[in-house]
Amino acid sequence: MPHVVVLGGSFAGCHAIKTLYGLSDSIEVTLVAPSTHAYFNCAAPRVLVEPEVLEKTFFSLEDFIQKVSKGKGKYVQASATNVDFDKNEVTIKVDGSPQVVQYDYLVIATGSKSHDEGFKVNTSHEEAKKGILEWANKLKESKSIAILGGGPTGVESAGEIAHDLKKKVVLYTGDSAPLAPWNLGEGATKKLEKLGVEVINKVRYTKIDKTGSGFHVVFDDGSEKDFDLVLNTTLYTPYSDFLPDSVKNKAGYVVTDDQLIVQGQKNVFALGDILAIGARSIVDLKMGQLPVFAATAKTHIVGQQGAAKKFAPVTSTILVPISRKGGEGRLFGWSLPNFLVWFLKSRNFMVDQASDSFT
Repeated sequence: MPHVVVLGGSFAGCHAIKTLYGLSDSIEVTLVAPSTHAYFNCAAPRVLVEPEVLEKTFFSLEDFIQKVSKGKGKYVQASATNVDFDKNEVTIKVDGSPQVVQYDYLVIATGSKSHDEGFKVNTSHEEAKKGILEWANKLKESKSIAILGGGPTGVESAGEIAHDLKKKVVLYTGDSAPLAPWNLGEGATKKLEKLGVEVINKVRYTKIDKTGSGFHVVFDDGSEKDFDLVLNTTLYTPYSDFLPDSVKNKAGYVVTDDQLIVQGQKNVFALGDILAIGARSIVDLKMGQLPVFAATAKTHIVGQQGAAKKFAPVTSTILVPISRKGGEGRLFGWSLPNFLVWFLKSRNFMVDQASDSFT
């Protein structure tokens, strides 16, 4: 029975395990993650204005692995500190003490960490819970708010805060428009401005200083401004310090071939935000990566013949709520009407579907 070690207890790691046990019952999986619970962080922008939702976004990894594996897998609360590919060994830190875990196959799904705690599980779900609740409390007290970054998280947060809390929000997209990579800038700008959000394009911050009453931000156009609160959605770094440079690009993301096999390895795979070639979205994971991983695992881990699939990042589908009233989106490249974005995501940020990933 092959032993597969999966590093990472968020979307990619959990879906990898579901995929493996969907292919065969004759697999032993060890899930290694520093947090005891997974976090449905897609709902973080809604939690900012509706903290009561938070408890519905955490799921026990112990319960998950036991249910999915039918008792054949196990969860270890630990962080990976080193990988020896020649020996097929992962060194992990358990309660401060190093331990070595042998594997036949390794799945790297450690993802990335966020600069502002609460938008991802950086170390533990308790830390994430504390972080997002602190943001929610600070927002209630703040009158002027800057959001840095015009991607989905920045746009969603700006819309939620402006709509529910009626706060003055300035969104610095750092690009030609909000959601520019998806060509949704015109519609997003109109919806944001209708909510009272000031959208500033083509300006990026160079420095953020904490002051006695808030934050002082310096921008690359020479301007400076004070805010009660600054939410930075631009800083995400890969969880890959434990990996050798030979399998990473300069930014620290893991390099794979188009079958998601890690560069220079035969029995090591990567999934999720850690991928150098991924789009770093749930849509990309589910629609793009998982079918490829299933085909690759079927051949390499399960030992069954099957057609190989090649991965290409999925960027043609995206849903971005801009308040509870709707938002912007695309489905396979086609622009979605506002009511569909509302129905599919903005009405409850898909919290009712959170358990699908982690149970």
